[in-house]
Parts: sequence; structure tokens; C-alpha cells
Amino acid sequence: MSTDSRAFDHHPLALEVCSCSPSTIRVLESPVRRRILCVLLERRTVAFRELTSALSRSSESVPSDDDLDDQHALLASLHHTHVPKLERAELVSVHSEDDVLSLDLHPDIYRGPLTAHLLRSVDQEVWAAVAAVYRDNRRGAVLTLLAQSGPTQTMESLASRLVESSVRGIDRSVSGGRETKADVEITLHHVHLPVLANVGLVDYDVTSGEVTYTGNRWFELGEFVETLPPRMRVGV
Repeated sequence: MSTDSRAFDHHPLALEVCSCSPSTIRVLESPVRRRILCVLLERRTVAFRELTSALSRSSESVPSDDDLDDQHALLASLHHTHVPKLERAELVSVHSEDDVLSLDLHPDIYRGPLTAHLLRSVDQEVWAAVAAVYRDNRRGAVLTLLAQSGPTQTMESLASRLVESSVRGIDRSVSGGRETKADVEITLHHVHLPVLANVGLVDYDVTSGEVTYTGNRWFELGEFVETLPPRMRVGV
């Protein structure tokens, strides 16, 4: 499988997603929450019922993880699920006395990459892939090793290098050197590699044990790894 980046048309805004803070990336994996933030970026403040109407009107063009055809159900999900998560990420504030939502001055908004254009333009696949990496440091460590030593490695070699790096104190994804190579192989095989494969970032051949980076359609591997926080990168 060729991994020459020249053979791919990388998504022009994919790395902008990677420039967001980890909490922003995780909360905005939801297309509904991206649409909420998009409305707020355009209006700055919006009443909950106006927001519900705006989301319902756009339901045909926005992938949904809620039943957007039922405005009552949507309003409840905004109050109890989506908005609280955006609040915890410090992207929005709720003014309960008048049932109004407003945009917060989060660094990702006032000096970062978050714009309505970015939220509308980047595919759900990109958000899901980046969010999957940011949910566990070891996934970033795996991608770092693929970037350092070639886009195809065996699962066993990845596990060996993770344990070796942990012993030297330069890998934060293995807890204090307490995990054995067998422990790491188990979590790679059953958890992390399947997750990375499901979101399209690697191909994991369970027969040969080979792991190959496959996210070139979105971003070049080295550039992607450079956007990860140091805690997620082996040897940084």
C-alpha cells in the first residue's frame, strides 16, 4: 500500500480540527453540537426555542445523533445532553433566567481555528477520527511510532517499543513501566488498533499483525502527529 502523500488530496481543513484543544475536539465529534456552535458563531446569542427551530430546519443536511424531527425531543436533548457538554467544554454559557444560550470566549474561538466555515466544511469522518485519537494517549503514541519508523509496523514491534519507551521514561501512555509487553499487546489488539481501524486511521491485519497508517486522505501522518500534545507522543 503506497503512503506517498503526493498521491492523496488531503482535506484542506483537517489539520485545523487538530489545532483545537482536546476537550473541544471530543465535544464537537457530535454533529448536533457542531451545528449548535455554528448557530452561535453566527448569532452570538440565541434562545433555546430559536435554536431548536434552526436545527430542525437544517436536519436534512446535518448528520444527526438525535431525532431532529421531533422538536420537543430535540429541545429536551439540548437542555439535558448537548448544551451541558458544551458548557463543560467552556464553549457556551446558559442564561437560565431568559432561556438564552451565548457563545463563550474560548481560546479556540477568539484566537483559534473554530469558525462556522470549519464546522460546516469538515466531514464527520475527520472529527470522529481525531476524537478517537484524543480519547487515549496510547493511540497518539501508536501513530507517533508509525511516523517515526515507517507507516507499516507489526503490532508486536509497536508493543515492544511502547514498553521500551516506558522503561526509559519517555512514553506517557504506559503507566510507570508496570505493564508488560503482553499487557500492551492485549490492549493494542483488543482496544486501540480496532478503534483506530474503525475510524479509518490504520489498517490492522490480525493475521500478519501488520499495522499500516491509512489516514492519508485527510492528513499526512507526520503533520498529524506534530499537532498532538507532547503527552501523546512517544519520545517527546
